[in-house]
Amino acid sequence: MPIGVFGIADVKAFAAQYHGNSTGKRHSDPCVETDCLVVTSIPDNDFWERHPKLSNWRDSLIRRRWNYFVFTWVEDGKLVAQQQWFFYATPKHTVVIITETSKPSEKLCANESYRLHHTFATNFAPHHFNVWVDANSPAVGDVLRLNITCVTTFAGCGSISDVAPSAWTHYEADQTALASHSSEPYDRSDCPKLRR
Repeated sequence: MPIGVFGIADVKAFAAQYHGNSTGKRHSDPCVETDCLVVTSIPDNDFWERHPKLSNWRDSLIRRRWNYFVFTWVEDGKLVAQQQWFFYATPKHTVVIITETSKPSEKLCANESYRLHHTFATNFAPHHFNVWVDANSPAVGDVLRLNITCVTTFAGCGSISDVAPSAWTHYEADQTALASHSSEPYDRSDCPKLRR
């Protein structure tokens, strides 16, 4: 859904279509035009309940868990941000990816990837891989695209590159570029203008 274009009616329709939960940012508050958060999800049990034969195979052989959530925020009647959270775990490894599309904020000035291009940023947090894309960027669809179909394969989702191939390619390119320019000073004078 386009940021700044879609309104609360569109977001509520999205929530109804995907059985989402609508509240305020504080979950005890109602969803209203000035403050609405919609959370939709595809839990792992949803897929396996629709494929009971595969469910038995999964339980006995592959022992994997996964969840996919979409968080959508509305402020002053307009969509302002959207996140995808993907979690995949087996007894041997875990893959967690959080993507966001929104307007840039001041905190992005501390992101080394952001300083290279200002339209997207990729980096690692302690427990997950982050992808941010400017809502006005033409690359929004490609960089944010997640391949969650890997949960249905025998190999599963072995790495971040399996789930977010485009974002991972950009991350590797950014790391190479940053390594070659590590001694250059970074101008942060534009940071205050990014407050949203």
